[in-house]
Amino acid sequence: MLKVRRTQIEVFSELSCARFEERMLTHLGQFFPTQCEALGQRQLGEIIQSGIRSAATYGIVAERDVCLYIDAMILSGRHSSIDHNLPWAQEILHGVDARGAGPTAALLYDMAELISHQTQEH
Repeated sequence: MLKVRRTQIEVFSELSCARFEERMLTHLGQFFPTQCEALGQRQLGEIIQSGIRSAATYGIVAERDVCLYIDAMILSGRHSSIDHNLPWAQEILHGVDARGAGPTAALLYDMAELISHQTQEH
């Protein structure tokens, strides 16, 4: 029988997280080139790490949902957490238990995109 030690699991987890961060850098560069250029690679990496931690506090941990959460951060211009001083985001995030993490992350992204488009039009 194969035994996996806690340290091995932690290494696998760190590798998985590093790969996700790399995929997010590519994703953000593809979908948000203007914001990425303005922020730079180092700050984007910090935003991704912050987004992963912040999303987890709301139970948002699936890669797709974390991606949507970070996308919403970029769209809203919030680079530490999307809920700070955004009543609509707080309302969505505090309803995560009723909706579940996936629908919450999608709704958060949709609202950030809508507000971003409205802001750009004015």
